[in-house]
Amino acid sequence: MKKNRGTSFGELMIAFLIISVGLIIFLKISSDYIKSLVFAKDFFVLNSLLHEKYQFLIAYRNKNLEREFLGETISIVPMPSFNFRCIDFNTSTGYFVTSSPPDNCQIRLISGKNLPLGYAIIVQPLNDSSYQIQINGSISKWHLTTTLEGILTPWHPAIQ
Repeated sequence: MKKNRGTSFGELMIAFLIISVGLIIFLKISSDYIKSLVFAKDFFVLNSLLHEKYQFLIAYRNKNLEREFLGETISIVPMPSFNFRCIDFNTSTGYFVTSSPPDNCQIRLISGKNLPLGYAIIVQPLNDSSYQIQINGSISKWHLTTTLEGILTPWHPAIQ
C-alpha cells in the first residue's frame, strides 16, 4: 500500500483561511493603533498651541507691567489695560498684535502636515484688575475642538 505524502487542496485552503483571518485581524489592530497615535499627537500639538498662546498673554502682561517701572521693586501695580478682545504674537517681528473686532476673534489657521489648526484668543475684563481669557482651538481633520480658560491677574515676579 502506498502512503499519501502530499497535502490536499482542502488542507491548503484551510491553512490559507486561518492565516488570512489572523493577518486581517492584525492589520486592523495595527491600523487602529496608528490612528490613535496620530490623534494623540495632533491633540498634543493643539493643546501645546493653546498653552503657548496663554503664555503669550502672560508675557504681554509682564511686558506692560515692566514698562512702567523699569526694574524697580513693585509693591502695588495697576493691571495693564486690555482694551482689545483679540491678541496674537507675530513671530517675524516679535511684537504682540491686538485687535478689537465687533463680534468674535478671527480664527487663525496654522497649517502643518495635513493638520490645519485653528485658534482664537478672547480677552474679556472681569473687573479693574483681572481678565477672563478664553482660547478656543480646533483641528478640522478630527473635528476636535477644545477650550483653555483662565483668569489673568496683575501678579508678577517683581511684585512683593
